[in-house]
Amino acid sequence: MIRLPDGRALAFTEAGDADGAPVILFHGVPGSRLLGLDALAATPGAQGLRLVTVDRPGIGGSDPLPGRRLLDWPKDVAALADALGFDRFSVHGASGGGPYALACAHAMPERLRAAIVVNGLAPFDLPGAGAGLSRSGRIVWWLFGHAPGMCAIAAREHMRMARRDPSALPPRMTRRMASVDRRAMEADGAGERIGRQLQEAFRQGSAGVARDLFLLSRPWGFDLSAISMTVDLWQGTADRNVPESMGRALAAALPDCRARFLDGVGHLIEIRHGARIFEPARASAS
Repeated sequence: MIRLPDGRALAFTEAGDADGAPVILFHGVPGSRLLGLDALAATPGAQGLRLVTVDRPGIGGSDPLPGRRLLDWPKDVAALADALGFDRFSVHGASGGGPYALACAHAMPERLRAAIVVNGLAPFDLPGAGAGLSRSGRIVWWLFGHAPGMCAIAAREHMRMARRDPSALPPRMTRRMASVDRRAMEADGAGERIGRQLQEAFRQGSAGVARDLFLLSRPWGFDLSAISMTVDLWQGTADRNVPESMGRALAAALPDCRARFLDGVGHLIEIRHGARIFEPARASAS
């Protein structure tokens, strides 16, 4: 844990090579810094990397930041990098963490070696982004953006389930996933890890997760076309959580995007493709 300039605590955890090239990873929604770093560090592509995950404000062990915005996040990340002695580093955001990686690419490209987005959410005001969502999914995200109370209700329900029986929440969440994701989770034993990180996400209550849902459903506060650095984007075409349409919309909006669309791959890309995904961070440090 570190103390930020404004006195808030920021919680993080590390794995991998202590002397390796630094990569700061941003968890999904809901999620926390306990996102299975040991499993990621064991992938061949993570060799030589120092992996750091961090809780966003109000989540896990990080203090809340009232009224936080997406563009407040790069300031916290820069302070963490300074505390850890990172001059330059890479960022990695998966699913709901993708927008936070893009916020860093927008705000501080001079400090980033690579920006990696894996099945990342796109802004819902981006043309075509939500086209691949189910009708119910479009309704839910619209409600999150226009009725903040719905974010609070959804976050409290997830918290209730995570606290009562964390092992039961991953199967519930995966019921709507592609069959390839369910098989991958069963084979990898990821359910227990996901249960632990979800339980930790709600350590302080549900407000931090509710704020995430609200921020991601509204305009992000920065223009993707203004991102000057290369963004490495990975998208599974079978993903039901973050559909292919979001990856296509992001790839079209980003000025310099290396996009890879993996046929038949779902939301849990890194269980099978972690080595390839971390390659930009490895290559940029060599």
